[in-house]
Amino acid sequence: MINQEFFHAIHDATIFNDGQLDNLLIASYEGINWLYFNPESEQWKIEHVGDGEQEKIPQAIYWCNGDIDVGRIENEPLPYMVAIKPFHGNVISAYVKNTKNSLKNIQWKRYTLDVYGYPNDNGESSAHYIACGDFDKDGDDEFLVAL
Repeated sequence: MINQEFFHAIHDATIFNDGQLDNLLIASYEGINWLYFNPESEQWKIEHVGDGEQEKIPQAIYWCNGDIDVGRIENEPLPYMVAIKPFHGNVISAYVKNTKNSLKNIQWKRYTLDVYGYPNDNGESSAHYIACGDFDKDGDDEFLVAL
């Protein structure tokens, strides 16, 4: 899919399955976007999830969204996602959907979970990678942040 409006400066992309097809969450200059193929319309769709960090620090070469991953709770196909903002940033956010067991007409709510330190002179901070997984084997995903 070639598109001149989206996906400039992609920092991370996460593949997840909605129960039928693979989907892609993309963290980029434009924020977080969900790219998927809609079998009903037989078209590729892009749904905007969140804007990412919009305040560009003058000395920073990175901003908007850094890393992203999808967490699972029970059999929910996409209950939440966690992100680092901005690129190489210090803000950990979670996006939680307002619907249960449905991927249609989703409204996402962003929660800031933590802020790690202050950016350096280049506008960079300590968070670089985030990973979701069922680390404690209870059936629900947790997430880890690499600082």
